[in-house]
Parts: sequence; C-alpha cells; structure tokens
Amino acid sequence: MMTAARPKSSWRLRRHALVAAAAALTLGVAVFAGLFAYLNSAAFSRRMRHAVIATLERATGGRVEIGSFQWSLRRLHVQANDVTIHGLEPAGQRPYFHADAIGIDATLLSIFTPRIGLDRLQMERPVLHLIVNPDGTTNQPQPISSGTREPVAHSLFDLSVHQTRMDDGTLYINDRAVPWQMSADNVQLQVQYLGGRRYRATLAVRDCTLQPKNAPPAHSVFTAQVDVTPKSADVMQMEWDTATTRLTAQGHLEDFAHPAWSADVHGMVDLHEAGVLTGYTPLQAGLAAVHLHAEKHAGGQFVVDGNISAQQGGFSAPWLQLEHVALRTHLHIDNTVISLSQFTSDLNEQGHVNGRLDLTHWRTEAPPAMAPAPRVRRWFSLRKPQPTRPKPQPLQAVMQATLDDLSTRLVMRAVTPRRFWDIGFVSRANGPVRATWHGPGDALDVHGDLLFTPERDLHPGETPVHGTVRADYLGDTWRLVYQQVDFYTPGTEVHTSGTMTLLQNDPHSSMQGNVSFGNLREFDRLIYVVADTYPNSSLAVIRGPSFANHSIVPVQLEDKGYFHGRFTGSMMDPIIDGHVDLQRFLLHGNGFGAWPSPAAKPAPPLAWDALHADVHCTYPEVDLHHVVAAQESARLTADVQLRPTPLGHDYYAVDAHSGLRAQVQWNNASVDALAATLQTSHIAGGTLSASAQVQGTMENLYGVGNLSLQNVRIEGQTFASVESPLNFSGRWIEAGALQLRTADGWVRGNFAYNTQTQALRGGLRGQGLDLQKVAALQNSSTNVTGIADAQVQVGGSLNAPEISGTAQSNNLAWNGQSFGQTRIAATLQNHTLQGRASAQAGPTVLGAEGSIDLEPGLPAHLQLSCTGCNVTPALQSVSSLRNATVTASGTLRVEGPLRQPRHVQAAAELSQLSIATHAMTLVAVQPVHLSLQDGVVQLQPARLQGTDSDVTVRGSAGLLDG
Repeated sequence: MMTAARPKSSWRLRRHALVAAAAALTLGVAVFAGLFAYLNSAAFSRRMRHAVIATLERATGGRVEIGSFQWSLRRLHVQANDVTIHGLEPAGQRPYFHADAIGIDATLLSIFTPRIGLDRLQMERPVLHLIVNPDGTTNQPQPISSGTREPVAHSLFDLSVHQTRMDDGTLYINDRAVPWQMSADNVQLQVQYLGGRRYRATLAVRDCTLQPKNAPPAHSVFTAQVDVTPKSADVMQMEWDTATTRLTAQGHLEDFAHPAWSADVHGMVDLHEAGVLTGYTPLQAGLAAVHLHAEKHAGGQFVVDGNISAQQGGFSAPWLQLEHVALRTHLHIDNTVISLSQFTSDLNEQGHVNGRLDLTHWRTEAPPAMAPAPRVRRWFSLRKPQPTRPKPQPLQAVMQATLDDLSTRLVMRAVTPRRFWDIGFVSRANGPVRATWHGPGDALDVHGDLLFTPERDLHPGETPVHGTVRADYLGDTWRLVYQQVDFYTPGTEVHTSGTMTLLQNDPHSSMQGNVSFGNLREFDRLIYVVADTYPNSSLAVIRGPSFANHSIVPVQLEDKGYFHGRFTGSMMDPIIDGHVDLQRFLLHGNGFGAWPSPAAKPAPPLAWDALHADVHCTYPEVDLHHVVAAQESARLTADVQLRPTPLGHDYYAVDAHSGLRAQVQWNNASVDALAATLQTSHIAGGTLSASAQVQGTMENLYGVGNLSLQNVRIEGQTFASVESPLNFSGRWIEAGALQLRTADGWVRGNFAYNTQTQALRGGLRGQGLDLQKVAALQNSSTNVTGIADAQVQVGGSLNAPEISGTAQSNNLAWNGQSFGQTRIAATLQNHTLQGRASAQAGPTVLGAEGSIDLEPGLPAHLQLSCTGCNVTPALQSVSSLRNATVTASGTLRVEGPLRQPRHVQAAAELSQLSIATHAMTLVAVQPVHLSLQDGVVQLQPARLQGTDSDVTVRGSAGLLDG
C-alpha cells in the first residue's frame, strides 16, 4: 500500500507545479502584454510628455512647451515637435530656444547597468537666442534645485550617440543671426559619481562638423572633463582641435543661481576657420596664438586679460584689404573698457603701425534701476515703484598710433579698388595719428601730423613724393581741416591749407594754395587711371598717346608753371578760382582729342613764350578769362566759356555737343610755325592775324570773325595780302569777301568749308595777274609772260575737290614767242584735269584739248593743233638748225605719264612745212609724219622742194640722250 501510493503522490505534485507555472506564465504574459499596451498607449505618451516637460523645466529653469510628442517602444524612438524653452527675455521677443522637431533613436545596451546608446539624435531648424545685457546678465534661465539640494541628474549613466545632426540652425546674439548646421559622429558622454555629492562628466566628440550657411564645413574633435557639485562646476580640461586650430581651457564656476567664474584659454587659432565658424567672412587667413585669463564675479564685474600674437593675417572687406599682416597686442576687457595696448603690426614689410586702442562705455545701455515711488497725495494714489533706466553713456573710442615707414602703395591697395592701386605717386608715411569717436552718428575726429619720405624702390612710371601734412577730420561736420600741406616731387610743388567739406549740400569749403609744376609727365599715370575709370570724362578727351618727348597732356614746359587759387563750394560741387602763369612751353598735336596715332610721326610743336589766364570752374563748367599768350611778336588774347556735355549722373565730356562761347584775337602769328604744326606745305611765309566771336556748340558755332595774311606764299605764289571777313554758321566756316592781292593784281571771291563733311564751295575771280610772277609757270626752260584775267568755281570736298575755271590773256608769250589773244577753260573732277585752250596771234592759230590724271606719274591724253606756227625754237632744242625759220601746220597727239618722258608716246602729222634760210626756201610736197617713243623722235621720209632743190629727209634724234 505504501509503495503504490508514493508514485501517485509524486505525479500529483508535478501536475500542480505545472499548473502553477502555466498560471504564472499566463499571468506574466498578461501583465507584460498589458504593460506593453500601456507603454504604447496615448495616456502613457501624455504622461511621458508631461514628465519630459517637468524634467526640462527643472534642468533649465525656463518654461518649456512641446507641441506634440510621440514615442515608439518597439523602435525606442522619441519624436517631439515644436519644442520651445522660454528664458528671461522680455515678452514678445524671440524665445531662448526653439526647434521645429527633435528625434531620438535609442538602444538599451545593458539592463543591469544604466547604459544607454543613441543611434541618432536629430534637430530640425534649432534656434538659440542669447541676449547679453550691458551688466553681463543674459536671458539664459537658471536651473531649479530640489528641496534636498540634490542635483537633477543624480543617477550614473554611460551614454553613446552614434550620429547627431542639427539642420538649418541659427544662433542669435542680440538679434545678430549666424546661420549654421552641425553634425557629430561617435559622441561619448559618461557621468561618474565621485562621492561627497560630486560628479564627473566626460564628453568626447570624435568627429564634429560645423558648417555656417554658404561656407565650407569645419571638422573638429572636442573633449571635455567637468566636475560638478550642487553649487559649483570645475572644467578640469577642455580641448578643441581642428586641422590647424588647437585650443585648451580650464575654469571654475561657483553658484549656479548667481554665477561667478574664472577661465584660462590657451592655444593656436586659424583665423580663416574662426571667420567661417562665426560667420565673419572678412577674416581670410592667418594663425593667432592666444593666452587669455577671464573671470566674472557674482556682482556682474568681469575682466579679460591676455596676449594675442597673429602671423600672416589676411583681411578682406569692401572698405579694407590686407594680407601678410603680423599683429602683437595685449588685450584687456572689463565692464567699461576694451583695450588693445602696446599693439605692433608689421604690414608685409611695407610699414609698421604701433599704438593702442581704447573703447570706453562699450556697453551702450545701463541696467534698469528702480524709480522712487511718488509722494502720497491721497490714500488711493500710492503706486508701485516703476523700473527706469539711467541715461546710457555713449561709446567712446580712442586710438593713438604711430606710422613707421608705411608705404602709400600698401594704403592704396588696402582702401581703394584695384583700378586705383597705381596712380603714379608713391611715398612712405611716418608720424603720429590720433582718432577719437565720442558718440553715436558720425562723431569721429582724426588728427594726423605726418612726414612723407620718398619711396626708395621705384617702379617704372612712378614719381616719388615727400613733404608734410598736418590735418584734422571732423566727423560730426564731415570736414577736413588742413593746417599745412606741403608736397614735393621732382617737378611739382603743392602748398595748401584750409577747410574742405565732404557733404554735398555743404558749400562752406574754403581752401587756398599754390602749385608750381615743371614736368607734366608726372601726371600721366593719374590721367590714364581717371580716364580709364571714367571714359566719358573730360580727362579721357585730352588723353592721347604719350610720346617720348612730351606728356599725354599736350603741353611741354621748358620752364616752371604756376597756379595760385582758391577752392570753395563742396566736394561734389566745387568752385575753383585761380590764375595760371606759364613761361616757355610747347603745344603738341593738333589740339585736344586730335592726336595722331603713336606709330605716326608727331607734328612739330608750336612754341609759346608765355601764357597768363584767370580760371573759374564751377563743375563741370570752365571759364577762362583774360587769356594772354605770347609767341615772339605774336599775341593771342581770348575769353572762353566751355560747357561740357552731360552724359549721365555726374558724367560729362568735352565733345562735339559741348557748349562753347569764345572771343579770340590772334595778331602777328608766324605762318611758317603754324604750317609746320599743321604739317602742310601748301602755305608758308608771312604773318597771320585773325579774330572770332562765336557761340553755340563745338560742332555748331555761330558768329563772325576776320582773317588777314600778309606776304604769304600759297602753293609757291606770293600774295601781298589775303583778307576776308569770316562767318560761322553751324558747321560752315565762310569767307564771304575773300581778297588776295598780288604786286600787280588781285583775286576776289568767296569760300566756305564744312567742318563735318569737309565739303567745299566758293569761287574766285582775278584781274590783271602778271603771269611772269606766277611761280608755277616759270622754270629753267620755260618763260611765260603776259597779263591775264581768271575765274574759278570750287566744289566737292577737301579730299575730292571739284574745280572749274577759265582764263584769258591778250599778250601771252611763251619763251619770247607771242600768242596774242589766249583763252583757257579747265575742270578738275575725280582727280582728273580736263581742259581746252586756244590762242591766235596774227595768222598763227593754236589749239589744245585733253586730260591729265592727277596721279603720281600724271598720265595724259592730249591733242595739239597749229596753223602757221613758228616751231623754230622747239626744233632748235633737238637739232642743229641755225639761222633758219621753220613754220608748220598740223596736229600732235601725246599719251603717257608726263613725269616719265621715256614712257611718253607722241605722233605728229604736219600738213604744211616750210624751212626758210637766207639762201633758199624748202616746202614739203606731202604731209610729214613724226613719232616719239622711248625718248626717240623718228622722222618718216619727207620730200622737200625748193626753186632749184628737191630733198628727201629722214632720221631720228634722241631727246633724252646727253
């Protein structure tokens, strides 16, 4: 019985155990399922949202808002949208922190030790707004400590984050925005309990990427070790490393509610990286070694002291460009003053600047104070004290510096656009400069007392400058006050003093000075720069090629020139009054804007002995009064008013449309000097006198004048006088009553010239012209005499004239042979001269017609005819006829270049030929034929008969032999 009962009891026990296990398992599954369902329920999500808000509010001390909150237990994912933390900023301002979305993907690395891993932490559009008040306080909220004075995070944990990203972030510091993005990989955070309510937090970020907007990313490594107690924190070690930057810091923070702290920072900073991270793009290059100590007391007082040393610095902004700069200075900052003392800057071996800079009251606002309550007039009139702000102290800045051998090349490259870097004048500046800024607006005053010394190493085209400048800039009135300015170059001296206003509507400038100049080539580079920068300006009009013997300004001084004058008005609307004196100078070219090309041979200059003029300029108008220029016995007087053409805002040019009013008189000028300048040989000798009174534009002038030439040679012909009144009508210059007098006759007429089209028109009529005094009709083998009347009509243009004319004479003689009554008619058109001539003296009749092309060889097609002509003189030049008279009738045709006789061909047919001597007379019984070719005259067989003679003649003769 006992044996059989034992197995049955054992089986029952196992069955009860299985039932109990099944029940426990079922209960556990039910509990786990219920717990899982609860943890994924909306109720738990709301509870967790409130817990997160409460925890953040205790940790930050600010008011926290979360728009929506979701989490997934299965994926351990938390998503919070519209997360906002309000700090101590005034109502209505941007909150202390806001993010559109914060997402966390977590991993539980260990159940038995609180070790959590984060696969991903991402913030979308985080915005941090930090307000720094003048007393050092900020809008950052203070953490809330519990009643047990235990820190909020009192549990130990070891946290690792695989990837962290912050997209489209913005940091606002007093409303100054710095857009940026951040990502971090391999983030390790470990918190250890050290005992005695002391904790140690160690943070390591192995790959942190910061990228301000529109800037390349900056990769860095960050490590920090901080010991924290309920009341203090010690930064044991903090390091930040990039490719070229390494900073280390240690510090101590006391009392989280009313913080007092101290810190030491050492290391090397890449200034370009610093500019990228802070968004201050002008920092372009350089390495700076920093050694700083900073501390802040609980009462708000703080101080920063240390040294900064930078090498190969680069700064690029629209108002300043610097490179290869070295800077060493001591930095001091406190609640009132920022000082850079004992700073020394080496500027790329082009000078040094030493001095100090002090900014006082750099906090422009004061902390609020409580105003006293008003006196009680009635029991209900008592009011609470209202906060007021004392009147803030204005920011003041004082810089005292000494310039040591500072190159003006460096200054021009630092503060001007590239096109102004080389204006031709170079120097080095030495001396003290003091600048003060004492309030808002433009209250900047600068004083300089500088000595300029010549640049030692000159580049081609540069002019050294030396001198002194003592001047002040008064920023509140925008005025430059020059106590003394003395500049010297090898060819120029400038001495000036006075006040110049820089405001457009302030016409109270008043400066006076003296300038002496001897070499205008010193201003070539300056004129080129201004003319290239402002191509429509007046300087661009006078700019021409710089020939070897004179400046691009068409005036070459052989002695000093002087200008004494005053500058009034404003910088934008200047008024210049002065007097110019020049002694012995040359005027080159054909006038402003009419230079020949550099490859062309320049015209000989026009020499002048002196020039005196009063100048009055009211930009852009120029008036020249009482102009007197002397040239040996010549004297030029003038009054000129020039009104340049407006081409746009503050753009003017001297061109064909510029207004001009002038009165000019020129007496006893040398025609030879004028002809040499104009490079013409058509006119020479004698003197010229002229006057004109005109107004209008330079292409359309209206007025009157007078022209007079005495003892002048025109095309080799001497005229006792050439006189005519002038009329200016638009583009036409008209000589309406032109009169040319010779020794024995006169030529009268009219002439007009169009300055735009070069068209010609006019006519001349002459009477009683002594042909023996016409140089063109006389040479070693030809002698033409007689008195003639002529008439000529002129048209066409200067390059293609059209001329027609007639002439007649009653006593024309050629080489002693009289032709009696002679008539000539000719036309010149398209460079071809066509004419017809006839002459009759008793029984002798001559005729000629044909054309001559006015080309280098003078190709001709001529036909001559004669009746009863005595040709004895012509034959005697080619034969040995002596004491014989030859008469003939017939025709002669001539073709070929008249200036190349060997290539001229001719053929003659004599219908009548008679040779008479003292012994006999021979007469041709048939026409006689002669020809000319290659300079040889060939006579065909000719039969001559006399009373007792019958002769046949043939032969040839070389006209060009011997």
